[in-house]
Amino acid sequence: MVEYLAGNRLSGVSSERTNVSIADTTTTSGYTILSFTKDNQFTPTSAYSVEYLVVGGGGAGGGSYGGGGGAGGFKTGTVTLTANQMYGMRIGLGATGERYGSSSSYPTTWSDISGMNGTKTYFQVGHSTTNISTAGGGGGGRNYYSDAQNGASGGGGSVYSNGGGSSNDGGNGGGTGISGGGVTNWTAGGGGGQGGSGGTGTTSTGHSGNGGAGATSSITGTSKYYAAGGGAAGDFDACTGLGGSSIGGQGGGGRSNRIKNTYMHAVANTGSGGGGGHIRNGGQGYCNTGVVGGTATDDSSSGGSAGCLVGGKQYMYATGAGSDGIIILKFVTSGNGYTLGSDVTLLDKLQDGSIFFETDTKKSYVLEGTTWSEL
Repeated sequence: MVEYLAGNRLSGVSSERTNVSIADTTTTSGYTILSFTKDNQFTPTSAYSVEYLVVGGGGAGGGSYGGGGGAGGFKTGTVTLTANQMYGMRIGLGATGERYGSSSSYPTTWSDISGMNGTKTYFQVGHSTTNISTAGGGGGGRNYYSDAQNGASGGGGSVYSNGGGSSNDGGNGGGTGISGGGVTNWTAGGGGGQGGSGGTGTTSTGHSGNGGAGATSSITGTSKYYAAGGGAAGDFDACTGLGGSSIGGQGGGGRSNRIKNTYMHAVANTGSGGGGGHIRNGGQGYCNTGVVGGTATDDSSSGGSAGCLVGGKQYMYATGAGSDGIIILKFVTSGNGYTLGSDVTLLDKLQDGSIFFETDTKKSYVLEGTTWSEL
């Protein structure tokens, strides 16, 4: 969300500076279906009924020995909209995954990395009763020092720690981390999903918890999963947890991890949780680059000292990112017109000389006429 600061200064993520509003539009069997993956406004030209799906942003997986991220909230229903009333939409952001520690400077505070929560998605008119919102998913627990975060669905707990709880959005809690019988049996819990709780790690089989199942919606005409939990990281000889419903992020690898994990990040715009970060000696098994679709590499020959190679630097571990949420609207096409806010940009609201700081890139831009120039 754009934050307005003193002295014509603003801050927000890079997409908010350019303020590109996107709606994927399809028409089928007499219905119009609009899918929003970025903030927008919707104004019906007459009063009519709309079916909706609103999904919040997913939580990120926790750091070393990390639990899976929890799913964002999931709401469906039908509402009658007022003619010529503008309805604002805010798409919840999935929490960003982390990379930490390079071969030249391994961190001394690796236990401090925990999964962040996803953010809220909402569809509303001012302070009216038409205010449909869903919370973000909870972040996974880190290392073995702290419990996971609460959220629409809770994040999974790390070793020795509890899973996060769920909010009133109808989600489920995260799984609990388990230890026992030596470090080879340390396992973490999966993140909760809309359709089921995150799996608890098991010492008997050496398997970290899978992410909780998502929920299905057929609003687009095809049944599809949304809001699943992320899988937990595997430690040493433990297997990683799988992402819920094949859309949550998979957990990171352990020393002799028996699953080659290529996708720690959740599937885009499903509001699902990211996978938990592998152990700080993650180089001993399959490790993930932390890039969506990135190739996992077998670092078993390194003896655990190398970690994951990302951009020429070797990292101890990476955590999976949660995915952004989505809003989908469906209504009868005939007689039901509408306008979108894609023609309204941030430029329409600002004065020359305004400065925008991008919180995701850490860059600043100044507005000159209708052009942003990097400072």
